[in-house]
Amino acid sequence: MRRVAAMAAVLAALAVLPLAPSSMALDYNQHGVFTAAGTGGASLAGYDLGVGASARRVFDSVTVDAFDGAGLQAEGVRERARGANASFTIHDTPHAAVVVEAFRTNAAHFALPPSVGAIPRGAWASVGDEGFTGALILLGQGLWAKDGSVLTADLRSGERALFRASIGGEELAPWIAEGTLVADVTVGPRADVLSYVLAQVTADRDGSVATVRVSGAGPGRMVAITADRGTLDPATLAVDGAGRLRAYSTMDALLAAGSGYVVHSDARAVEVVVLADLTDATLRVGILGPSADAVLGVVLVVVTFAAATWALARRRQGVNDA
Repeated sequence: MRRVAAMAAVLAALAVLPLAPSSMALDYNQHGVFTAAGTGGASLAGYDLGVGASARRVFDSVTVDAFDGAGLQAEGVRERARGANASFTIHDTPHAAVVVEAFRTNAAHFALPPSVGAIPRGAWASVGDEGFTGALILLGQGLWAKDGSVLTADLRSGERALFRASIGGEELAPWIAEGTLVADVTVGPRADVLSYVLAQVTADRDGSVATVRVSGAGPGRMVAITADRGTLDPATLAVDGAGRLRAYSTMDALLAAGSGYVVHSDARAVEVVVLADLTDATLRVGILGPSADAVLGVVLVVVTFAAATWALARRRQGVNDA
């Protein structure tokens, strides 16, 4: 009870903090003051999806019990605060991920505003309201616990607790929690990779084509590749792996097929979930030329037509000679 009362006092204090300008220009999320109190913990106040008038409050605060470190610093499309006992990382991407990692036994608390609901489902919890869907995901051995408006994850050293907004309403949290989805890759002017398992993932973009390289993940794994709608068009994109991959309409159909991809999209972003052998794979996503199979098919048609025309001409010549 003392722990809950202490948390309530912290949350009440954080709830009155106004949103402060971030140390970087944000496109997909905004937040209030980050307060680091040494070994006494650290808190991020007022975490919102979107910026300006379109912002929607997701958490009144995100708090870790033990921190001992400095404030947020900009790192590409991320803001990071690293302490001796934990770290906070905020990804300014369409998934608007916020990640807490523990470097010792610790606890992370995500406090919801009255408009947002959450349902714990073991290692992950669905989070959202009528305007957005997302999930809290625990990459560790514990489970999410809900006490009133606060969801708590007890963390061991090396474990992470994170929030991830979904795109197009499709929730990938179960596959992240079980290790099937190995990474979230955002491609744009600056690439961002949030890895969920031990694998090597890099990304870059050339015009309307994104190239993602994955090694060490193994067969039957997935990677999510996300960009704004100006970069990827769900109506025209294709995916190349070892060959041209097939598109499926649902995750169940994709998993049943064993390889291919599914496209999720909303007004701002496009997400391509690719299932393949990611032991050592190069994936190309975007407006691609004809596949090798299509080119081979055209060549075979042309060769067959030419051969048939030649055979017919020879036959006619034989008839004329006779």
